[in-house]
Amino acid sequence: MSKIQLNCKYCGKSFLVRLSHSKRTKYCSLKCMSEDYKTRLIKENNPHWRGGQPKKICQYCGKEFISSNVKYCSVACANKAQKKRPDLFCMYCGKLIENRNIKYCSVECRKKDLQTLRGNCLSCGKPLPKGNELYCSKNCYKNAVWITARCPECHKIFIKRKSDIRKHCSTACANKAQTVRQYGKGSHFWQGGKTKGRRRLRNHPLYKEWRKKVFERDDYTCTNCGQKGGKLTAHHIVPVSVNLRKALRLSNGTTLCWKCHSELHKGVQNKHSVDEVIRQIKL
Repeated sequence: MSKIQLNCKYCGKSFLVRLSHSKRTKYCSLKCMSEDYKTRLIKENNPHWRGGQPKKICQYCGKEFISSNVKYCSVACANKAQKKRPDLFCMYCGKLIENRNIKYCSVECRKKDLQTLRGNCLSCGKPLPKGNELYCSKNCYKNAVWITARCPECHKIFIKRKSDIRKHCSTACANKAQTVRQYGKGSHFWQGGKTKGRRRLRNHPLYKEWRKKVFERDDYTCTNCGQKGGKLTAHHIVPVSVNLRKALRLSNGTTLCWKCHSELHKGVQNKHSVDEVIRQIKL
């Protein structure tokens, strides 16, 4: 295999190469080839050249420079251009602020300004120790926000907020007052009083409360036969037709099972006026 001697196009060093490769080999090594490309194939000589980055004029100094997305030729020109904006001053003391992302020149100015904005305690009128509060202490907060009220149903004193519109101490008292208030003609289901008088008496909230207290006193046990639980009823010892004033007295009631109660009233007709009983309950 014959070889010939050639000189490197970049460094001029002589090297041996095959005769068949002599026409296409110009460099002694890849390093020389890459270095020659760096100096020879630049800008217009490069086949991939597209004209380079566009030329721009600096918006501050007017100097021409090459860039794609920058407005100023240097950082110095950018800083000088930003200083042309209106100066910012402290909101409390009026001192010039170097940092444009804050409103006060120091922490002390911020605290003093908040103190003047907030003013004094909304409850006692004393100066506030901190600038981000409305009350100087927990007692002032309670006195300003919480008030005492009396429940119109059970007459119990309870605490509530000033913004709270409720009048009763609990949901039970509110439901009890609503039941009495919406009874009879006060109910939106009122249809002229077509319900029978005896049923109206038994559905009255005060009668139900009296019946429950009689059962609890006798431990849900029939006082005649001793049956505990089951079907029970509250019996009036003195009939309502005899004395209306004793209709809702706890001492006038006793617990009886249905069997004993039916045997007690067997053949006896109670002719008392139910309307008079309901009128007496309301009074």
